[in-house]
Amino acid sequence: MPHVKSNRLRAIAVTGTKRAAAMPEILTVSETVPGYDAVSGQAVLGPQAPPRDIRDIAARWNTKLNRLLQLPEMRERLTGDAMELVGGPPSRFLEVLKRDVAKWKQVVKTAGIKAGG
Repeated sequence: MPHVKSNRLRAIAVTGTKRAAAMPEILTVSETVPGYDAVSGQAVLGPQAPPRDIRDIAARWNTKLNRLLQLPEMRERLTGDAMELVGGPPSRFLEVLKRDVAKWKQVVKTAGIKAGG
């Protein structure tokens, strides 16, 4: 973002389905290529069935991280870097992760992409 704002780089598009709030003048790829949606996210992942004490810690982390994402200074900093803040329960991220794995699996299959070796 700093390079785009200082005109050292020229942004040509964002990869989500909606324009970034920090740069609404920048088109989305999906405005040219309908259906295109490629975003990244951050999460803390662990084993599928952790012990109870680990689940309790994860639940507390989730609560605290969601509160942190609501702080005005945090929202300003991250949205200023063109990040779209979502947050929410772990189940929401799991749904997105499953959807994205299925989507990219199909892209790899359709394109005939093979792992190098």
